[in-house]
Amino acid sequence: MAGLAGLLLSANPNLTNREVIDIIKNSAYDLGIPGNDSDFGNGLIDVKNALEAALNE
Repeated sequence: MAGLAGLLLSANPNLTNREVIDIIKNSAYDLGIPGNDSDFGNGLIDVKNALEAALNE
């Protein structure tokens, strides 16, 4: 998580902390029950999708 957050901020230093968190959550690959759940949280991070989202912000 910290590595991905750093990568997103290096790609777009204008992102706020909240934007970084939202990008990571919204770009994750969903596992298990659809949506946030107790077993998998928001899912598996997807670096490619997160980086694309950061560049488009």
